Amino acid sequence: MLRATSGSHFSTVSFTSSSLEKRSPAENSFGELIILLVGALVACSAESLAERTQVKKPQSSQAIACKKVGSTFPVPGDCGSYAECSKAKILEIKPCPAGQRYDTERKSCVGVECIEFDTAPVAGKCKQYKYCKKAQWKVASCYFWHKYDPIQKKCRGGYDCKATPQCDNDGEVAPTKANDCMVFLQCHNHTWVPTQCPKGAFFDVKSSKCDSSVKCECKAGDTRAVKGQCKNFEKCAEGKFVPAKCPWLKTYDPKKKMCIWSLRTKC
Repeated sequence: MLRATSGSHFSTVSFTSSSLEKRSPAENSFGELIILLVGALVACSAESLAERTQVKKPQSSQAIACKKVGSTFPVPGDCGSYAECSKAKILEIKPCPAGQRYDTERKSCVGVECIEFDTAPVAGKCKQYKYCKKAQWKVASCYFWHKYDPIQKKCRGGYDCKATPQCDNDGEVAPTKANDCMVFLQCHNHTWVPTQCPKGAFFDVKSSKCDSSVKCECKAGDTRAVKGQCKNFEKCAEGKFVPAKCPWLKTYDPKKKMCIWSLRTKC
C-alpha cells in the first residue's frame, strides 16, 4: 500500500511490509524503484506548487522618467503642487508658493484670486454676482425676480438692491452724494456703510480722509432761514451754508426748515 504526503519542501513515501513479503526479490527491487520515482515526482510537484502560491512582496516605488527637462505636470488631487522634470529626467514633486495654485492651462503656479465656492457682488449690478471657480472669479446672474444680497452672499427675492449701494473692496471710502463733511461712506462686507469721522475731525472730499483742519459748518440736509427773507434760505452743501430759493408759490418755513405752500404759512 502506497501513502505519500507532501509538504513545502519535502515528501515522504511509506508502504506496508506485508505487501513486499508476498513478492519475489526481483519484484521487490522493481517495486521499490517505482515507489522512489513516484515519491520524487510528488516532492517536485509540491515544491513547484509552493513556489507558485507564495505571496510576492510588492516592488519598491520607482521614479517616473520624463523627457523634456523643465516641463511641468499637474499632481492629481493636489492643485497646490506640481511635478517638474529635473535635470536627471525624473519627475520631482514641488509645492507652489504661498497663495498660489498650479494652472493646468498655463502650466505654472499662478496667484489665487478667490477661495473656491465664494461669492461677491458686481459693483453697480443688482442681479449679477461673482462666484469663485478654480481660484478665478466668474460672473453669473440671479434668476427671475431675485437679486444678489452681499451680506448673505446669495440671491434672494424681495431684496432691495438700490437701497444698499455696493462696493468692491472692504475699507474703501467715498463721499456721500451730498459731499457731506460730517458723514462719509466706508465699504464693509461689500456694502457702503455711513460712517462719522472721529470727534474734532471732518471728512475732506478732496483727499477722502478725515482731517481736523477741515471746516464743517453743517451736515447734508441742514437748512436755515435768512433774516427778512420769505422765499430765500440757506442749505448745506459740502459742509457750508450756501444761498437757496424756494420754488414758485412756496415759502420757507423756519420751524419746519423746509419750503411749503405759501398759503399755509405767514412770512
